[in-house]
Amino acid sequence: MSSSNFEETESGLLSSKELRKISDDMKNELEVIIKSMGDAIKYSMEEKTKAAALRSMVIEKEEEVRNTSEEITSGEKRITNNENTISMLEKELNNLKTAIEGIKDITSELDPLDAEKAVGSLKGTLIKKQTDLEKGRGELNSSRKLKELAIKRLAEAEISLQEIKKHYSEKMASADLLAENIEKSISHIVQAYSDVMTVAKELLMENLGSRYSSQTPNIKQQTVSGTSSSGFQTKDPGKDREPFAI
Repeated sequence: MSSSNFEETESGLLSSKELRKISDDMKNELEVIIKSMGDAIKYSMEEKTKAAALRSMVIEKEEEVRNTSEEITSGEKRITNNENTISMLEKELNNLKTAIEGIKDITSELDPLDAEKAVGSLKGTLIKKQTDLEKGRGELNSSRKLKELAIKRLAEAEISLQEIKKHYSEKMASADLLAENIEKSISHIVQAYSDVMTVAKELLMENLGSRYSSQTPNIKQQTVSGTSSSGFQTKDPGKDREPFAI
């Protein structure tokens, strides 16, 4: 049997079959770690996306509160206008009634038909003013009810806004902490991988010496920027901190 096949011997050397199994196991375990790192990053980004969605809800609720507040202000102006209109109509009605009574007194000695004719136009105006007054009172009541409803909606919207803001703050803090922990964990994994490779190289070099050194690529930990010897992409802290920060 040829020594090049690394068949197990009395010296304890591994056979080629055993060496391939060890190699496959190491590769499979490394692939699992790399996949887990990718899954962790994906999960972190999903949590950031959920937090961003809550931020959109906060903005929408703030807009609702602002619009409702403006609606209340407009309602108050309508109420004031309605009250002024009603006050003016009531004065005009009182003046018309006074004028009609005065004309009746003056024409009391005239023929009733002539007296009725004298106040006829004023009575028509009086009826119109009374109709306008009733309409104004109806509008006033409607404006007051709308204002009350708007005040109620505003109170509910403000409570909802505070709850959403709290939920958003908690979710964002949780997402940031998760991203930070994942980043640190991946950094430790990359460092550990580099250390293991360095130790492995040193152990082999102790036995094979310059022959192994001349045949093996230089394995060392890169700087933070670029790709480590593990093949994992690392980040430059001077650049954008994505995907761990929004």
